[in-house]
Amino acid sequence: MYLLKRELRKVKKSSAPTSAFKRELWLKLQPNAVMHHRRLHLRLALVPVFALMLFLSLGVGTYAYASPAVSEGHPLFKLKQGLEKLERPLHRSPEARAEFEERVRSRRRAEMEHRLRSLPPDIREEMRLRFEERQKAKAEAAADTTTEESTIEN
Repeated sequence: MYLLKRELRKVKKSSAPTSAFKRELWLKLQPNAVMHHRRLHLRLALVPVFALMLFLSLGVGTYAYASPAVSEGHPLFKLKQGLEKLERPLHRSPEARAEFEERVRSRRRAEMEHRLRSLPPDIREEMRLRFEERQKAKAEAAADTTTEESTIEN
C-alpha cells in the first residue's frame, strides 16, 4: 500500500504543471496582472505617506490658527489668514460676524503682545506710546465724524 501511494505521488507530481508554466499562462491570460500587482504595492506604500502629510498639515494649520507666535512676518501667517478667510463666510448673521471679527481682533492683539514681549524694553515703550497716539487719533476722528453727522442732520 505504501509503495502504491508513493508511486501515485510521483505520477501526480510529474503530471502537474510547473510553476514557470503557471506563471506564463497567467501572464497570457491576464496581461495587466503584473502591472496591477505592482501598482497595488505602490498604492499601499503611498497610504502612510499621505496619512502623515495629512496629519502634519492639520497640526500645522491648528498651530498657525491658534498660536499668538504666528504673526505678521512668520512663514505660517499666510496660512492663518487663509484659514480666517475661509471661516469668515461661515458666520452669516450680524451677531456671529461681529463675534468672529472680535475674535480676530483679540488674536491680533495677542500676536502684538507676544511680539512686544520679545522686544527690548526701550523699543517696547516707544511702540506702546505710538500705539496710544494712534488710538487717540482714531478716537478723535470717530468723534469728529459723529459731530459732523449730527451737524448735517440738524
